[in-house]
Amino acid sequence: MRCLIDEAANIGQIPNLERLMATIRSREISACLVLQAQSQLKALYKDNMDTIIALNECTDSKLYIAMNLAFACSLRMGEILGLTWKNVHIEDSDIASDNAYIYIEAELTRVSKRAMEALGERDIYHIFKPLMPNTTTRLVLKKPKTETSIRKIWLPKTVAYILRDWRQAQNELKGFLGDEYQDFDLVVALPNGRPCEGRLIEKEFGLLKESAKLPNVVFHSLRHSSTTYKLKLNHGDLKATQGDTGHAEIDVITKVYAHILDEDRKINAQKFETAFYSNPDLRQSKPQQEQSAAPSVDINALIEQLKTLRNWQIHWLLCFQERKRPFLSISNELAKRDFY
Repeated sequence: MRCLIDEAANIGQIPNLERLMATIRSREISACLVLQAQSQLKALYKDNMDTIIALNECTDSKLYIAMNLAFACSLRMGEILGLTWKNVHIEDSDIASDNAYIYIEAELTRVSKRAMEALGERDIYHIFKPLMPNTTTRLVLKKPKTETSIRKIWLPKTVAYILRDWRQAQNELKGFLGDEYQDFDLVVALPNGRPCEGRLIEKEFGLLKESAKLPNVVFHSLRHSSTTYKLKLNHGDLKATQGDTGHAEIDVITKVYAHILDEDRKINAQKFETAFYSNPDLRQSKPQQEQSAAPSVDINALIEQLKTLRNWQIHWLLCFQERKRPFLSISNELAKRDFY
C-alpha cells in the first residue's frame, strides 16, 4: 500500500513523523509527502529533514536496521554489527511497559593476525573463519575498548517493533536456507548469516545519499545527530546522554556538543525571567538614575554683577530664575540683602 499526502506544506508538521514513517514501513506501507520543493520540508521539520528522507528512501534492509540503531540508540558501527539477538529484549511485556532494551557488550571489528598473536585472544569472544585462508586479518567479535561502552540502552517502541519484524524475516530466511544459513545470532547479518562488515553498510549508505540527494556525510553522522537530538529533548542532561552514547569522558559531550548546551542555557535565562523576575514588585526594582549635581555658583560674585543692574531688571531676573529649583537658594540670598 502506498499513501500520498497532498499539499503537505499546508497541512503543517505531522507529529513524530520519523516514528510514523518507520512504523508504517515495517507494515509494508509507504507514504509520500507531496511538496513543491525540499525547502518546504526543511521549513516544517528543520534539522530532522535529512533523517526523514533517508529512512523513507532506504530500500536495503540491513542498512535500514543499522540506521535506526545508530540514530535511536547512538550506537557505533562496530556495536551495531556486533549486536546479537540474545541481547535484544523486545517481548510483548517489555514493549508494553516501555522496558524494551538492548545490551551492548561486544563489537565487530577486523584485526590483524599479528596483533592477535601479540595480545592473545583476551577480550575476544569469537573469531570468524575467513572465506579466503591466506588473509592476514580476521573478523572478530570482541569486548569494547572501554568499560563505559558496555551499557544498556532503552528502545523507542517503534524501533522495538522494527526489530521484531526484522527478526521474524530473518527466521523465515533461516528456515528457507536450512543448513546453508550460518547462524551466529547476529542482528545485522548477510543473507547467509555471516557477519556484515562496516564497509558494506558504508557502501549502501553512499548509494542512498546519491539517490535521495542527501548531504555528503558519513554513516557515523547518525550517531552525532542522535546525541544532538537527545540533548535537545532532555534539556542538556549530560549523564543520561552519556549513558546512551557510551563516551568514557563526559567532557567529550560538553566540548563537541557545546552549542546545544548553550542553546539550553539561553532558554534557562528566559525561563528564569518568566518564573522569577516577571513579579510586578520586582520589576520596579531597577537601578536609580544618578541625578546630576546642581551647578556650583559663586553667590558673592553674582551679587557684585547684579549691583550694576537696575531694580526692575533684578526683579525680572529673579522671577524667571525662581522657576528653576537649582537657583532657588540664590534668589533667597538676594532677598535677604534688600536688592528690591
